[in-house]
Amino acid sequence: HILLPVLFRKQVPQSGLSHMAGRYGDWCMLTPPSPVPISFTSAFSYILNLEQFVEMAHAVGESQDEETYANLVAKLKQEYHDSFWNETHYSRPQLTSYALPLYLDLTPLEQKEMVEVDFLNLLDSSDGCSCPRTGIIGAKYMPMSLSMLGRTDIALQVAEQIQLPSWGHMMYNTEEPATALWELWNGDIEGSGMNSRNHHMFSSIGWWIRSVDGNSTFFWFS
Repeated sequence: HILLPVLFRKQVPQSGLSHMAGRYGDWCMLTPPSPVPISFTSAFSYILNLEQFVEMAHAVGESQDEETYANLVAKLKQEYHDSFWNETHYSRPQLTSYALPLYLDLTPLEQKEMVEVDFLNLLDSSDGCSCPRTGIIGAKYMPMSLSMLGRTDIALQVAEQIQLPSWGHMMYNTEEPATALWELWNGDIEGSGMNSRNHHMFSSIGWWIRSVDGNSTFFWFS
């Protein structure tokens, strides 16, 4: 049997997913709003890794492992919802807190429609800018979650924004138009510390682009 999830399980404290440790979380998010708790992103990553393990077990014919850990994933998804849901939203009402549960498809049916609608409304209400107001984790999964909802059109609007924060802002700001992706959304106005101008920090947008448009016809690539 494949033992990797057994090792992963040791990372979950006895107090549950809501107390999972981590270091950076949804790193490099412009505030406000405040980032989601690190436990929120750590628990998400743990469940996602287990889902990937289940897929690998299926691919190599380990049916017992596949069934065992598929059941564990289902249990942990319910725990994630129970730990972070607070009657109207997950954790804090910001984009990452909607994108991650939607990507894992763990929201119960009785709340799912409300979560989806609030997710879309939050994008519409962000100062007239459908910008990725997230850190690196939210930036990766927000476009994919939108596409999973059948709203690739809105994900495209997010990807093509040029206001701060956005990938387009890196390319089209008037102070320092980028020739590569930055480490920070606002690298043009930040200091010289942790502020690389050639960094993979927000490059996960390429994963989404290739999932919907292998030819990369987005305007900021032209």
